[in-house]
Amino acid sequence: MKFIKKIIYAICLPIAGILAQRPDFIKKDSIKSKLDDSLQVFYYAKSESTKSQPLVVELHSWSNTSHSQAEILAKQAKEKKWNWIFPNFRGVNNHIKACCSDYVINDIDEAIDWAIKNMNVDKKKIFIIGNSGGGNATMAMYMKSRHNIHSFSAWSAISDLAKWYDESVDRKNRYGPEIRPPKSLGPLTNILGYTHKKEEKQCAANICRYSRRLHWFSTDFAFN
Repeated sequence: MKFIKKIIYAICLPIAGILAQRPDFIKKDSIKSKLDDSLQVFYYAKSESTKSQPLVVELHSWSNTSHSQAEILAKQAKEKKWNWIFPNFRGVNNHIKACCSDYVINDIDEAIDWAIKNMNVDKKKIFIIGNSGGGNATMAMYMKSRHNIHSFSAWSAISDLAKWYDESVDRKNRYGPEIRPPKSLGPLTNILGYTHKKEEKQCAANICRYSRRLHWFSTDFAFN
């Protein structure tokens, strides 16, 4: 039965991404990464206001991409006449260039660069928001983004990658091999860069959640 479920999952997830339909107001574009020249696709919705408006940067979850995951905040942003962007940042977190790597941080920062250049963005009101793996990326951006971000919202976030790896191995789920492939070398690190040693395990949330600029929610987010 477990084998059948895995087959169904493997088939249905790509199909869901292919069949996903987005509202007409959402457009698609791409950027060539400055780090490796790869094409990074993103979705966006430009504010219809003539005045500068906030920008919502929505980050997809661990097992999704910007293509397969349905947008959550685009309609809310449109109702408020805000700008919205949904970068792919290396897609599913199952390879070395994903999972809060320098490539991921750069991809998201470059998406923000594009938005500032091509949309009427109020640079003092840029919000980064993500759930699960997107929450993990949100906290990484809190620590590493070169932009002056107004606030960060991490929903039910993966806050300690090393600890989650241990839990995934114990539960024998598919995330363990995605976090650390069997043939990978070197120490496992969490998003703070600490090596995977007992005395050095630290949860990013213990640092981030005390900041007035980072909000941690598990359900709905109300724009402020």
